[in-house]
Order: sequence, then C-alpha cells, then structure tokens
Amino acid sequence: RPLGRGFLSLDSRAGDVVAQWQTDGTAGKALSRTGQTPHASAPSSLLAWIRDREPERFARIGHVLACKDWLRFCLTDRLGTDLTEASTSFTAVDSQTYAPDILPIFGLEALGDALPQAARPDEVVGAVTVQAARSTGLIAGTPVVAGLHDVTASALGIGGYGEGVV
Repeated sequence: RPLGRGFLSLDSRAGDVVAQWQTDGTAGKALSRTGQTPHASAPSSLLAWIRDREPERFARIGHVLACKDWLRFCLTDRLGTDLTEASTSFTAVDSQTYAPDILPIFGLEALGDALPQAARPDEVVGAVTVQAARSTGLIAGTPVVAGLHDVTASALGIGGYGEGVV
C-alpha cells in the first residue's frame, strides 16, 4: 500500500539535500561508489528528504519502488525493479549490484531490506492477474517484463545502442 503520492522525475523538492551532499562530500563518495552523482529527483535524495521531513512515513517504508515498478506490482502482484532503475542510486559501479556500503553513504541504511530485487529489463517477471485484467481491460496472463528506467528507454528508443552510437 502506498504511503503517499509517488515522486516523479521532475520533482525537485530534494534540491537542498543534494546541495548539502555536495558541500559535505556525500556526493563525491556516491559518485566514486555508484557512478552516479545524486540529483534532486534521485531515489537517494528523495528518500533522504522523506527521512528528514516525514520521519513517521520513512519509518513505515516496507518497499522502495519506482513508479513503473508500482504499476508492475499492480498488474502482477510481484514486487521488483530492473537493473537500470536499481542503478540510479544504490548499485556499485563495478558490479551493478546492491552493495551493503552504499545506503550508509546517504544515511539510508534503514532501507536495506526495502530495496526490490532487480531483474534484467527484458526478463518476464510476472503476468497480468485476473483482477488487473478486470480493472484495465488487459488480457489476464499477458507476460509483463521488468522494464527500463526512463532515460535508458529513451536512449534505446532513438537507436542509442551498439558500439559507436551515442
């Protein structure tokens, strides 16, 4: 069950969190470990914003899902994300897997059990349930894949894949 409205990629409310991280060295640590510089709409900064401003809500977090992953859950009753989404804040740059030392960089170690399992974007991770089919008009049993982070999907959509194509 959602604990509030979802955060979309244009949300900039965590700008002050990122500014502090740029000052105190957190951003540099994150870049060296994850390959990503935190920005205002990154999961790391938005979750830190919730931790600092809505501690009761933060304490109730059971699962951290991107919006597309929430939709996937609604369609399949299965929690999870994909590797591109997971890598936006919390995976190690050298392995592209969750690493136990990354959440503490952001002061988010309490969320260790809340990060969803990450699948390949093209991996079938479930099927449309009967209930979801009734609600959406989709066909029950239709396979659902893990999907992609929006920026990655955009790059693929314009043909930005393969050696020498950027």
